[in-house]
Amino acid sequence: MLLRFTRAYVESVQLFKSNRQAALRIVEKHTGLTDKEEAADYYDTFSKKFLQDFPMPSIPALRTLLEDVGSRSPKAKEIKPQDVIETRFLNEVKTR
Repeated sequence: MLLRFTRAYVESVQLFKSNRQAALRIVEKHTGLTDKEEAADYYDTFSKKFLQDFPMPSIPALRTLLEDVGSRSPKAKEIKPQDVIETRFLNEVKTR
């Protein structure tokens, strides 16, 4: 089930980034943006700055997130990024 979810997620990211017109319809539908220029700006920012071409977690990124959460929840500071990152399914999708 996790492999199927991962494959679907990776495919949806690739479709979103490669089919701008379809992605703009999705942005408009799910954000409530009705202005075409605002929707295009949202898409450009989201697809270029937030969506990786292939979504692979990184230890430095997770460390930064845990430090931020740790300022509000001290238990998060005890978590080691390498203990919670699981890339097995992403690696399998990537090799296919």
